[in-house]
Amino acid sequence: MKLNIARRVTLLVLSGSLLTFLVMSALSLYGMFNINLTLNSKEYELGESAADYVKDYAAGQIQERLMEIAKGKAELMSHEFSVVAKDTEYLAGKAAHLLKNPGAVNSVTLPRPREQVLYSRQPYVHYGVALDAAINGGVSAEIGVLSNVAEDLKLLSSNYGACFLGSRHGYIIGVYATADGEQVQPFSGESLNGFDSRQREWYELGRHADGYAFTDVYVSTKGYPCVTCVAPYFDKEGFAGVAGIDCNPEEVYRRLTVENAFGMEYSFILGRHGEIIFSSPNNGSINDSLIGRDLRQSSDESLAQAARRMIDGEKDVVPVVVNGVEHYLAFAPVGSIGWSYGALIEKDSVLSPVTAAKEAMNGAMAGFHDEMDELFSKIYLGSIVLMIPLLLILILFSVMVSKRFVRPIHNLADGVREIAQGNLDKQLDVKTGDELEHLSVCFNAMGHELKDYIKNLEKATAEKERVATELNLATKIQADMLPRNFLEISENKAFDIFASMQPARAVGGDFYDFYLVDEKHLVITIADVSGKGIPASLFMMISQTVLKNYTVMMQNPDDISGAMSLANKRLCKNNDGGMFVTVFMGMLDLDTGRFIHSNGGHNPPLVGRLQEDGKRVFEYMQLGKSRVLGIIEKNKYTQMEISLEPGDMLFLYTDGVTEAMNEENQLYSEERLKAALDSVPAGASVEEVTAIVREDIRRHVGTAEQSDDITMLTVLYQGSAEEGKDVRE
Repeated sequence: MKLNIARRVTLLVLSGSLLTFLVMSALSLYGMFNINLTLNSKEYELGESAADYVKDYAAGQIQERLMEIAKGKAELMSHEFSVVAKDTEYLAGKAAHLLKNPGAVNSVTLPRPREQVLYSRQPYVHYGVALDAAINGGVSAEIGVLSNVAEDLKLLSSNYGACFLGSRHGYIIGVYATADGEQVQPFSGESLNGFDSRQREWYELGRHADGYAFTDVYVSTKGYPCVTCVAPYFDKEGFAGVAGIDCNPEEVYRRLTVENAFGMEYSFILGRHGEIIFSSPNNGSINDSLIGRDLRQSSDESLAQAARRMIDGEKDVVPVVVNGVEHYLAFAPVGSIGWSYGALIEKDSVLSPVTAAKEAMNGAMAGFHDEMDELFSKIYLGSIVLMIPLLLILILFSVMVSKRFVRPIHNLADGVREIAQGNLDKQLDVKTGDELEHLSVCFNAMGHELKDYIKNLEKATAEKERVATELNLATKIQADMLPRNFLEISENKAFDIFASMQPARAVGGDFYDFYLVDEKHLVITIADVSGKGIPASLFMMISQTVLKNYTVMMQNPDDISGAMSLANKRLCKNNDGGMFVTVFMGMLDLDTGRFIHSNGGHNPPLVGRLQEDGKRVFEYMQLGKSRVLGIIEKNKYTQMEISLEPGDMLFLYTDGVTEAMNEENQLYSEERLKAALDSVPAGASVEEVTAIVREDIRRHVGTAEQSDDITMLTVLYQGSAEEGKDVRE
């Protein structure tokens, strides 16, 4: 029995019942799986609770240990700098003792860097050229007494890079030490001849210090970071100078930053202004994000708050975030110099011991978990064993039904695809006795109809392409007939001329023309042939040629009307189609401005008279009645004339301008044309005048379709070229 689509859908519904059984079975298995998952999660939560307790306890112990380490490092650094401070105070005290007891020692002479080469750890006395001339006997004696500090300087130089005494008189007694023990030159350039200890920042710091003081970290001439500890010394009269010792704080820091029990990830010294002075080099990512920044301005508020507390001299262990990673920060003040020591360690590395405790706790639940897994495994296995045969039956049944159902559809699809590829002779043969067979019959009929349609379409397309080619050729020929040598013909500056023709169709019936019949006479023509399209364009080319030939051949250069009459007679001959043309033709005397003209049923041009303000006032020319050319052979045409002054302008147009209609069928009108020309600004060129009118027409027409050819010709009379006058300038 043949099955239609409805019966086949019934079979699909039956198959859906079996599918429903499978879905219900799957939901049952899913429910059992969730029960097992819930039990497992409870076991996990129990292990996590115990691990969290161990974690909190371990974290507290570790933070206490971190605090002890940071505090110990800070105290060691503070001790190191306090030693520097004591050495500085010792040097200041020794200087004060010598100055207060000058009679107890002999005068000592030390070498001067400006006079000889010095060696490492060789004491010296130095002052600039200006002080050299100003030193008197008392100051010289003071230098001799104070130079007895040389042995103390040599002793101190074994531990420091530089030790010195800067006097209130501007000289310095010091020693400079290098690691290689070679020659040294503590002063060079400007400081060699212009040195004055009183101009140094460390001098001002020491002069106002109450006891010792440390400078900020700066880079020494050798390129390493340096801190100077200064202290004032006094004589019997009061303040006498400043004692100072240079030390490399980074060396102190490096001696203390040996690996500790926790393997500190990053340690650093924070200066008085929130900046990292130096740090451990073993973590480039943290260095890049922290070095050179004021940590108080950090985008992470936890780090910024910790930095503020460090500057305030506090000590603590706090959690902070650096580069998106949680850390512990332990910090303590370096009291002797006003800095703070900080150590960072990643939080996860501190809490790694908790992992072992957590695993042990989770292992306690493993036995129960295994028993539950075994139970659910048996349930899963039994369900799968039951579903497998049912699933196989469903699959086999579905395959059989689907093959029978889709086989004719595949045949139909293959045939349609072959038809779509161009084989319109293909006949579909589907014998199912249902809707698919009816559909195949419809496709066969469609193939026959497509063959007929394609044949007709090919003929129509070929004809359309031929017509389009001919129209394009006609458009080009017509465009070539119209002169466009505007600049070339007006090179003598006696006139400017510009024209445009915009056909309503591919080819039009309007035309314009201009040419010189001799050196002083310019002929201009504008015309409108009756009708549209190719017939009008052919009659247009004949009219243009006839008018120009008779004008060029006329015996009397002033007889424009005679040329019009002869052209009319010629156009009337063999004009069986009854076509006609409206013509306005005129000739301008370029020396005198005399403009003679004759009209053959055409729209009156406008003449624009130049005013004192540089603008023009346009008026329509009075032409009288006249007849079109090409209808009555005996028509006679009258000739009129006007006089143009330099700066006056002629505007010729066809009725496509004034009769241009908008969406509401309103004409552009002669009044609006005159208003547009009167609005032309002073100094506008003939091309700009034409463009202004064209734009005004476009605004009026809007989206309405162009119904007639639009042609315009503009002439600006400049005056005789011999007079040397050009109104364009």
